Amino acid sequence: MYKDIVNASIRDEAAGASIELRYSFERAAEEKTQTIIKAFLKSGGQTEREATDFAGNFADTAAEHAKFAS
Repeated sequence: MYKDIVNASIRDEAAGASIELRYSFERAAEEKTQTIIKAFLKSGGQTEREATDFAGNFADTAAEHAKFAS
């Protein structure tokens, strides 16, 4: 899978991205992946804010990184 993505991306970045997206959707539909995602969300892996407040998430991330930059 990864080899397909990299090889396609070397020739055509958009084609590589398209293949990566297709593989992502295929994997997301698998029962194993669904089980992992459900466990991740159940354990607090993503909150409603993280799923919707992109600007706030970016601001939080920038502030966190700023602590280590100085």
